[in-house]
Amino acid sequence: MKIIGLILESYGKYMKVRTPDSEIIVKSDRKPPKEGSKIEIKDFGYGDLKATIIVKRDDMVDHLPDLRLLEVSEKLSRLIPGQLQEWSKDITARIALVLEEVSKKTDIDREFLKNFESYLANSDEFFEFYLNILSGGYGLLYRNGIFVFLNRKNSRFEVFTKDNKIKGLVTEKAVTLYFQRIPADVRELELNLKRHFGFVNIKLESLDGGVYV
Repeated sequence: MKIIGLILESYGKYMKVRTPDSEIIVKSDRKPPKEGSKIEIKDFGYGDLKATIIVKRDDMVDHLPDLRLLEVSEKLSRLIPGQLQEWSKDITARIALVLEEVSKKTDIDREFLKNFESYLANSDEFFEFYLNILSGGYGLLYRNGIFVFLNRKNSRFEVFTKDNKIKGLVTEKAVTLYFQRIPADVRELELNLKRHFGFVNIKLESLDGGVYV
């Protein structure tokens, strides 16, 4: 992979970058170049900065979250159990989107963050209910080591487990699931879903890794 990008915004070690086909957030190992700079992003060789793509704007993430809230979210996501750490970048970005919506209705202050930390540590259902009232177009559910992100704007959702990531799209009569890894009991899952949907479509999807900038 080799992409030329334009830095739109930066904060700390984070930067929003416009690429030819989308926008991404990249975290570098030190302070990034100035806003307006052009950079080359590649996943091979060497560069001035070593960086990781945190999130890309797509059907699930319809806009990139605020960089300051992304930094807060990264600290919160460290409380997620080790079994979900494979998906830590994805979870960080989803929490940031929820925080951005919540910040329009209440302050993201120390007390709120303390409650959020408790929620991630103990699966506090009362706080989860409160959070989802305030979170507008997005939603979070966290139970027994399973993390769920909802995009209410376009009827999409994601499920993160210790060994899989599932994306879903629900319409009136159909559900489409995209698996990072096809599970052994996929046939049983398909039959169960067909009790509720006229059409069930199951696909396999892959993810990107680290990059150099």
